[in-house]
Amino acid sequence: VLPPEVLSVPCLAQNERLLTSAVLYGFEIPTDLYQLGMTRLFFRAGAVAALDDIRNADMAARGPTVVARVKRWVVLRRWRKIPAARTLIHGDLFRDNALFNAEGRLTGVLDFYNACLERPEYDLAVALNDWAVASDGRPVPRRQGALLAGYRDGGGEWDEAVLALALAVAALRFWLSRLAGPVSGQSEGQGSKDPAEFARIFGYRFNALGD
Repeated sequence: VLPPEVLSVPCLAQNERLLTSAVLYGFEIPTDLYQLGMTRLFFRAGAVAALDDIRNADMAARGPTVVARVKRWVVLRRWRKIPAARTLIHGDLFRDNALFNAEGRLTGVLDFYNACLERPEYDLAVALNDWAVASDGRPVPRRQGALLAGYRDGGGEWDEAVLALALAVAALRFWLSRLAGPVSGQSEGQGSKDPAEFARIFGYRFNALGD
């Protein structure tokens, strides 16, 4: 029995083919073991063990991981369909990468390691997920509105639908990157930060996507 969170994702509940692809990804079934047609799913030799793994899975223990992978699949699939842009972005504009003077004016920006050409909505999303959320990861509308207003006053433009998706993608990126590093007060850089923080932010951003 699939976790109800999977079946409640609108785009999956309305499309059996997408649901099948997402579930196979959620259970980490290698793509070389199956072929998904328009109306049928064909398994190749050697897939029996993988199917048994799904059938015998302890969903109480494995369910959260499956749900997280399914949501990741949905978000990345949507993001790949967004037309590319060639805007130079910072890519890591957290509060600890911005310097201010005593009057509160921005005087410097640090850490351009992740700078690249990407959609400006992604840069906005990275900043909003750090500057405009509460300690529990919940978005704070007043902060988000202030940051966007400042960006607009500076001549910035964005697509609302793309930004909503970028917020989920950016949260997913930092959740996954922090999973790869130690959570320690003694370490430096992204590895010193708790991945659970961005898991919570991703949950809020994903739920806000709707259809």
